[in-house]
Amino acid sequence: MITILAIAGMSGSGKSSVARILTEFYDIPEVTSTTTRSLRAGEVNGVHYHFVNVEGFQSLISDNKLIEYSQHPSTGDFYGMSVDAVKETASKSKMGFVVAVLDPNGVKSAHQFADINPDVTVISFFLESSQETCEKRIRAALTNGECPSRVKARLDRLAGESNWHTAFDYTYRVFNDDEYLKESDLALQILERAS
Repeated sequence: MITILAIAGMSGSGKSSVARILTEFYDIPEVTSTTTRSLRAGEVNGVHYHFVNVEGFQSLISDNKLIEYSQHPSTGDFYGMSVDAVKETASKSKMGFVVAVLDPNGVKSAHQFADINPDVTVISFFLESSQETCEKRIRAALTNGECPSRVKARLDRLAGESNWHTAFDYTYRVFNDDEYLKESDLALQILERAS
């Protein structure tokens, strides 16, 4: 049995930090996504992403090897979570849990996949934060050395994510609107609800 802990939230909600904490401190491995975008300096194929060309990605789609996928609206690059990556990641999990950071459409697709695959369960979490809190967190990344163009891209994305909290009926909602609430506390809440 594989349990996917699907974490969604607007840009700046803390979803990537929570996923990292679940991996580093609770030994729940994160599924490595597949993408058609180019490998960047410092990235390793199979570690940061599974890098494939467009034809390879299209084959994964036509062979029903992807649980969810989407195309980035501004770059045109494809991103997705493959069945093989989930199985490979689950084989390394002591608890049978894997974590995946997804958008609402990805969460919906993962639940649909689980509905027709009895050996897979999806527990979805939406990290609820106000638009203002998310924007504040994204802007704070500038002081932590994040590239200004990346911060701008995240702020631009955030503007289109305001309906994400109602886009799907998530299994759980975890509130992260308190600037003093640590991501480790959120990770623990997620783990307690999943157990």
